[in-house]
Amino acid sequence: MGISGVANTGNGGGGSSGVNSSTDQGGAGGSGIVIVRYKYDTSIPIPLMLSGCQLWFDANDGPKDGSGNTPSSGGSITTWLDRSGNNRHAITGSSPTYITGVLNSKPVVRFSSSQYLTYSSYSPGNIPMTYVMVERNLSGSTGAAPFSWGSTSSRSSGIVFQNNSGMQPFSPQAFNNTSGRYWIYRQNNTGSGDDGLMNGTSLTPTANDTGNIAAPFDIGRRNASGIYCAGDLAEIIVYNRAITDNERSLLASYLHNKYAL
Repeated sequence: MGISGVANTGNGGGGSSGVNSSTDQGGAGGSGIVIVRYKYDTSIPIPLMLSGCQLWFDANDGPKDGSGNTPSSGGSITTWLDRSGNNRHAITGSSPTYITGVLNSKPVVRFSSSQYLTYSSYSPGNIPMTYVMVERNLSGSTGAAPFSWGSTSSRSSGIVFQNNSGMQPFSPQAFNNTSGRYWIYRQNNTGSGDDGLMNGTSLTPTANDTGNIAAPFDIGRRNASGIYCAGDLAEIIVYNRAITDNERSLLASYLHNKYAL
């Protein structure tokens, strides 16, 4: 199994685990197009091929009820298992709901304006980060804080994404899409150069935040101000570095194919 495509410029390069690439210059005549062909171990899930995966919550494999079983559709979730290998499982603050057959026939975790899950013991510190999210807004809802860090964080008081005149920090991208979107957000922690990708569209954030990131990690609310999500979350992935352009392309392809976004 492999991926072929025109190479990205910019960060580029390696940093992946389980991914090998080769390049050629387009054959005789020198067309100037550089082709990158990826070969990767299909036994390793794509999010784990990239080094530095710290959290990975996937609604397709992870939500559990109080008995440790996958809930039936409409059932309550008490734990969302972390698939990163770090066992940072998010437990209920107020149970969200498991809903099947939503995004490309895949399940989601549905949050109302008062439900959240939390993991209390991971504080990344003062480092670059990459955040990946697949979300779907519920029709007519406006409130949203899909996930956040603790109130002690100096990086915008824990905000990762928040509905504030649009999906902060990518305002004015409105939080009103009922078909579903994926987001890949790279924070360099240098005060410049942060960027985003939303369903294949490049976005520039309204701020380039720096500073410490502290526990807890809350899903479904912003810890510092009690702003809750009203919508569906299908997947969240967190890396403790700014991933490369080629790695971002690999993740974007994975999300696009998985959710038909």
